[in-house]
Amino acid sequence: MKDLYDKKGLQTKESHEFGIKIEEVIRPIFKEYLEKGFSVRDLSHEAQAMVRDCELDYMMDIHMENAKKAKVNLERKKLNAEIEKKYGLTEKDWDYGTDGKQI
Repeated sequence: MKDLYDKKGLQTKESHEFGIKIEEVIRPIFKEYLEKGFSVRDLSHEAQAMVRDCELDYMMDIHMENAKKAKVNLERKKLNAEIEKKYGLTEKDWDYGTDGKQI
């Protein structure tokens, strides 16, 4: 995973570009709602809450994807163990056969 900050904690070019894109989206929305009379503090809190929601949604997606991969790996290990026990074949044998020649 890439970092938006370098080893000294400074913004990278991509971090700066990301910030500009976020600001381009948020600033007109803030202006619209400020003109309607809403508090800048309330708008800021709501925007931060939406960012946290996005973060949590993406974290859950990543977690669920990792959980699926772990389950597939566990299922594969169980299947490998059953095949080895029943037939005496390891996963390597599936590609090469018991005589060592590639299938």
